[in-house]
Amino acid sequence: MKHFYDLRTVEDLEDGETATPEAGVRYELRSIRNEMIDAGPVRDVI
Repeated sequence: MKHFYDLRTVEDLEDGETATPEAGVRYELRSIRNEMIDAGPVRDVI
């Protein structure tokens, strides 16, 4: 298991691996084109 701070892109995850946020930390999500994504709360990246 990884945390969000371990990821630069989704390719940083191995097949089947999950990244979770740290409690109390706010993250920004960006698209492949580096555009901000307003997704609301995100629980995991799979």
